[in-house]
Amino acid sequence: MPRDLAEALLPLVTELWNGYGPTETTVWSTFHRVQAPVGRILIGRPVANTQVHVLDARGRPTPVGVTGELCIGGRGVALGYRGRDDLTRERFLPDPFAGAPGATMYRTGDLGRYLPSGELECLGRNKGR
Repeated sequence: MPRDLAEALLPLVTELWNGYGPTETTVWSTFHRVQAPVGRILIGRPVANTQVHVLDARGRPTPVGVTGELCIGGRGVALGYRGRDDLTRERFLPDPFAGAPGATMYRTGDLGRYLPSGELECLGRNKGR
């Protein structure tokens, strides 16, 4: 959610929530309540049965505050793209963090980081993808 949109909407509503998630993960994967004064617009914390990993280029978790690719695991992750096995293999990977055989995670192509508060900040698209 752009900051100017949040500032315009806040006076008109009793609560404002920013939802994040691609359609490959049942649309909404995280939520954050936006409050005045509007600072950084965060994407918040994962919803139930969802895990969001911030991974470096080698697929390892980044430390808090360090930017990496947002990868989403959990029960809402799609099985892949119909008729696009090549793209499915690229974006839907085995989830080594799930602890369940056959679990997958989705590589969003978005950059983000975990903040010390435990909330996520989305930093935009990975231009190298």
